[in-house]
Amino acid sequence: KGGEASMEGEQYILDDSSSGHGAFTYALITGMKGEANFDNDSVISLNELFQYVSRTVPRLTNGRQHPYLNVSGTDMPLVVVNK
Repeated sequence: KGGEASMEGEQYILDDSSSGHGAFTYALITGMKGEANFDNDSVISLNELFQYVSRTVPRLTNGRQHPYLNVSGTDMPLVVVNK
């Protein structure tokens, strides 16, 4: 949300090749890697991804950061998950 600081640091490292990300980017990437596939259909929709990110980021930041999305219309497939 506007006015909130972006939380970044080593605690958001995804693998050995990165030095860390922000909490939002960390949640976005882990969501697209499959964590956001709530219905297990191998496709992550925009709504599934935002639902995952909006729940995960406040938890990762102890309530200091809250993603916000304003979308109208239908949902759309965003990522195909390789299993």
